[in-house]
Amino acid sequence: MSTPTDSSISSMDSRPGSATGLVSYESVLKLLETYHLMERELNTAEVDLETAQSLESLRQDISDLERFLEENQIEEHNEFAEASYWNDRSIADVLQGTEDAKTLYMTTSTDDPSWPTRAHNYAMLLRERFFRSLAAVTDELIQLTGELADLDRAIRIFEKLTKPESLREQRARWLSNLASSLQRRFEQNDAKYPGDLIRAIEVSQEAVNCTIDDDPSRWSILSAAAQPLASLAEIENDVERMNLALDFLHGALEAAPKEHLGRLEIETNLALRTFQKYKILNSAASAGNNDAVEYLEDAIQTATSALTFADKAHAHHHHLRDHLHNMLGLFYFNAFLHSGSSSREDATKAMSHLQNALHSATYTPVYRRVQAGRLVLRLCCAIRDWETAYSAAVVAVDLIPKITPRSLRTADKQRLLSAEDVVGFGADAAAAALNANKSAYEALSILERSRGSLPASIMELRVDLDALKDQHPVYAYEFISVRNQLEMNTSSIQRYEANNRFDELVDEIREQPGFERFLQPPNDEDIREAAQRGPLVVLSASHHRGVDAFLITQGNGVEVLSLTEVSVEELEKRSDDLASLEALEWLWTSIVEPVLNSLGYTKSLEPGEDFPRIWWIPTGILTRFPFHAAGRHAADSRQTAMDRVMSSYSTSIRALLSTRRRTHSPQRPRQVLLVAMANTPKHAPLALPLEEVRTVEELFASSGSFNCISLRDIPQKKLVLQHLESCQIFHFAGHGKENATDPSQSLLLLHDWQDDPLTVDSLFGLNISNRFLAYLSACETGQVTKAKFRDEGIHLCGAHQLAGFRHVIGTLWSVADSVCVKMAAATYKVLLKEFDERDLPMTDELVCRALHTAIKEQRDKAVSGLGR
Repeated sequence: MSTPTDSSISSMDSRPGSATGLVSYESVLKLLETYHLMERELNTAEVDLETAQSLESLRQDISDLERFLEENQIEEHNEFAEASYWNDRSIADVLQGTEDAKTLYMTTSTDDPSWPTRAHNYAMLLRERFFRSLAAVTDELIQLTGELADLDRAIRIFEKLTKPESLREQRARWLSNLASSLQRRFEQNDAKYPGDLIRAIEVSQEAVNCTIDDDPSRWSILSAAAQPLASLAEIENDVERMNLALDFLHGALEAAPKEHLGRLEIETNLALRTFQKYKILNSAASAGNNDAVEYLEDAIQTATSALTFADKAHAHHHHLRDHLHNMLGLFYFNAFLHSGSSSREDATKAMSHLQNALHSATYTPVYRRVQAGRLVLRLCCAIRDWETAYSAAVVAVDLIPKITPRSLRTADKQRLLSAEDVVGFGADAAAAALNANKSAYEALSILERSRGSLPASIMELRVDLDALKDQHPVYAYEFISVRNQLEMNTSSIQRYEANNRFDELVDEIREQPGFERFLQPPNDEDIREAAQRGPLVVLSASHHRGVDAFLITQGNGVEVLSLTEVSVEELEKRSDDLASLEALEWLWTSIVEPVLNSLGYTKSLEPGEDFPRIWWIPTGILTRFPFHAAGRHAADSRQTAMDRVMSSYSTSIRALLSTRRRTHSPQRPRQVLLVAMANTPKHAPLALPLEEVRTVEELFASSGSFNCISLRDIPQKKLVLQHLESCQIFHFAGHGKENATDPSQSLLLLHDWQDDPLTVDSLFGLNISNRFLAYLSACETGQVTKAKFRDEGIHLCGAHQLAGFRHVIGTLWSVADSVCVKMAAATYKVLLKEFDERDLPMTDELVCRALHTAIKEQRDKAVSGLGR
């Protein structure tokens, strides 16, 4: 089995009161002091509306701080207050403090002597807000912003602070803080800022050069300088660079006062970087290196010493103890692996430390607990302790949604949910459940709960409230009010407060008779309901079992078909070439035919017969595969999926149920929006979108029942969104583009795509209920290339469904222009034929049947000349 990523346990480089840490007690006093200056200067400063509105909040916050000082009788600067002040304050305090510091910063001229202090306080609070927002303390502290924008602003301010040569006495501290922020941004988004780590190394070295040997803050600057060096060393497997980082840490330990809290964090970092040196030496290039293990032993000894020190001397610093437990769990797990998985003593110690970290309600951010749970799962799988693996997975999986509160922006949710220890957790957890002889429902349930957190957070806000309005209108209208606050582009404080109230409100609603299941994950009854219109097939792949197909029928509930001969490695290999007939035949033989046989769909049907319908819900790597197209496609063969069943897809059972439960009645839609983009700026022209839209428009016109709005010249986002508010059917013909590194920025390319793109993220912001069909005749509308994003279903098809479309037709990859025209014409012909001839409303079944018939017709034409 593979080992965990060691860099996932980050360095402890953010100590309250240190050069790279949070706002110190001294800074709090400075905030009090500068408040009175602000009152005098406010009349002459340039103050925007936001600053003026926050003045009253500033007064209240200052009063709270003054009351805190008075109640605690703190009369002088001391180490305890410096270390604990912001740790003991709520996230609301941090957010308000950030807004207050911003006010001071923005209303102070750069010529003012107090400007550097105010700028530093604001930047430090932005960093604190970023760090603390990633931390979720289960009772009083709740995750909040986690937004990279906070970090970006902090970096810009630190860049300003480090320029004036007249401030040389404080320059080292600010340079160190700048380096730390640059490194953090690199860790969170290295694809966007690849140069941040190199710059962090340069800046931190400059900070070291600015200090003298007897500078009291030199130890913290040396400790901070080690972090970017070590990070780059780990990435490049560079032992010499890692040795330089370790030298800095040893120097910091020697320079730090003997009883100073900072020694604890230096030791923590020293243990981590020593462990990373072990990993470099023990890498594939030097496997079996006997010298390497001594560094692993040193890391364990250093971390154990630090943990003992934390337990005895600093009981209130529980976050350090929890982090050390997590690290020691990682170290002992690697010792277990180094022994060839034979050392049960190392496994036992690893388990003890990891369980401590996983079950600690005070360990923040929540992601760290998920990380510990993932490592427990890996360890238990290695020793085949499936029961413990499943128990740990249940705890950790239920923490995953807490990583990303509703108040976060989409891009930040996506970033956090794509972390390595989150991706694929559900598949491994489901495998552990089945290996522990848990029921098929229990395994499926943990798989469902582990994925789709981002779309689920949007679905929660779009839930149908008709029943609640009828029975509890006060709750319903407050829910709408709070939902609107979360969806608006408001401040962090407002979104935080709305997120708090949303959770409270949901709990209150669940206390009402008949609403106990309000916004709960699907239970057994819900899952059976999802299979009312046909079976569901949920597919999961894990290194610990191969492929499992969860077959869900209304009569039998959940059953498991194990396809253990299909490995994850085979799926990865096959996913690179899915367009060949050989690949489709392999998919049929290995997965699809066994599934259909198990469901009783064993024979091919004739044209005109009623085809049964099934829903495919693939996860992980399996989302890449076209299960509807699997089979032996040839002139003399009908051994294919489309010759036995009609196929639909969903990202999750929850998403399927959410769409079905929206208020909807079969209708005769009247408004159709047709958009053609033949000539897209900075893209190759497409020959056929205009022909495709003309063809579709003629089909609707011949029906005489529809009003078509056709945008063919230079369709722009604002106009398209305006018409989406009133149309029931939306057809787009043009370029679609997946953003592989940031799926929330995947887009349909309109004329103004460079200035105002129609992205997945912008579609997430729409709430247009009761729309019937979005037909996306463009490339890559359902494609998610990178593995780390696959389980969230962040693509254009999913975005249109979340926006309010009941059905979405799209593509899994690039598609030829000519094929798009043929498919659109064939689909609408079938759709409108039944609509006109039978005078029936457009139903869910009708859309699926029209698409299935069109695909089958095009397939038959394509293979008519082929032989076996």
